[in-house]
Amino acid sequence: MLRSMGRAFDWLDEHMTEALDAPDEHFDWVWMAKDEDWRSLVAAFPTRDDAWREALAYVVSEGPPGWGYRVLAIALQDGIAAVREQAALSFVDLLESNEDEGTSEIDDAMWSRVKAIAQSGGPELDDVRTFLADRADG
Repeated sequence: MLRSMGRAFDWLDEHMTEALDAPDEHFDWVWMAKDEDWRSLVAAFPTRDDAWREALAYVVSEGPPGWGYRVLAIALQDGIAAVREQAALSFVDLLESNEDEGTSEIDDAMWSRVKAIAQSGGPELDDVRTFLADRADG
């Protein structure tokens, strides 16, 4: 049973796995989420199934960067490759979309994880590798 219908966390928690196929409404909800919703999403992350975690790693790329980076810091360390890879893709998307925003949530460990994931991943991570190469050249 959901704790309080109408809160962003409740909606996202219930519908998260639908995000990989139809994300638009999820993107709206991540922008409507309040700090308490984000704290709940972060706390729920390790207890949810692989598809839920992968979907959250996807939708945060279109949300507020501060909270997005916090979620991605966890997702980049996930035990499931699909979740880590989605987190790396979303990390790049979030950073490219918000380059003028502060990035205090990003530390050297996050960069190292993104690089390691990109190096070990397949062609679906070409955009991450290109982004990292462009940053190294810049």
